Amino acid sequence: MKQWLFYPVAASILTAVLYLFAHFPIGYSAFIAFLGWPIVGTIVTSDDDLPGGWSNPDGTAIPAWETPEFWGRLFGGAAMVSLAFAVQVAFSPQWLPLLAGSGLVSAAASAYCLYRCFTARGR
Repeated sequence: MKQWLFYPVAASILTAVLYLFAHFPIGYSAFIAFLGWPIVGTIVTSDDDLPGGWSNPDGTAIPAWETPEFWGRLFGGAAMVSLAFAVQVAFSPQWLPLLAGSGLVSAAASAYCLYRCFTARGR
């Protein structure tokens, strides 16, 4: 499996497991899987990525949170969370404009970040 495909597939599976087996609401399940997991994981391992840390002993490696790919994945996750919350509130007219707006803005930001990432690598 391509490396860029692992995160969305794993987060989708985790969302389904939390929703179907732990009986979390779908919006919260998506929030945990698509945003909580990468943010908490980044915070927990951030000291390893700093100069002198385990993953960056000589200070030359660029931490993941400084790359457009990381932010593109995070914004894409935010778009998925907006969609999941829209499903959770059954596309209620009260919440739909807010959720649709946040989903579209997040999707556009994700597309821009991933475009920058892939054009910088020449893919």
